[in-house]
Amino acid sequence: MPRPVSVTVISAFVIFYGLYTLALKVTLVSSPEAYAMFEQLIVAYDAEATVKLPLAFHLTYSFLGSMAFLVAGVFMLMGRNWARLLLLSWGLATLALTLALAGLSLPMYLKTSTYILFLYLLLRKNSVAYFKGGPAP
Repeated sequence: MPRPVSVTVISAFVIFYGLYTLALKVTLVSSPEAYAMFEQLIVAYDAEATVKLPLAFHLTYSFLGSMAFLVAGVFMLMGRNWARLLLLSWGLATLALTLALAGLSLPMYLKTSTYILFLYLLLRKNSVAYFKGGPAP
């Protein structure tokens, strides 16, 4: 079964996003100035948050998110259903965390819109068929 264009576009987007955010995390941990700015951002973010989480959690969760996006994007191109489920599950977890931290805010609306688009495109009939059958030989 040929790969749907929507799967290719989403995979390319999440691979790019994963690489971009991973590069940011590497910069963050290798630059004391960047780390100090991130720490100030989290302190300001936590002041408005419903749930306050330690800086280490934010760093770990965001690093794992970058890796999840990379892995999901690459393996979705290969037709692996578990990769599609990884992307959708991580997206749902991110929505729940964003709602807990930021409430109904611009980041929540943007993430929700993107998630709904991914959900729609990855659960369509042709996408489901692709992930059940795998890539064409």
